[in-house]
Amino acid sequence: MIKDSPIVEDIRRIRSALSEQFDHDVDKYIDYLKSKSESSNQADIADPPPDSSPDATNRNRRED
Repeated sequence: MIKDSPIVEDIRRIRSALSEQFDHDVDKYIDYLKSKSESSNQADIADPPPDSSPDATNRNRRED
């Protein structure tokens, strides 16, 4: 069996600690992130433009 790289092990350790911090409840984690976002001065992340959906991308392709 191949051993995971130190980076993968570190990410899993951090992810596990975060999960434990919020009692393994993703809604609690999302609420935490929202509260941090509201209290920061950073701009909101914008939604992608409506024409960037996979279907729209296929329509915009030229067929040769």
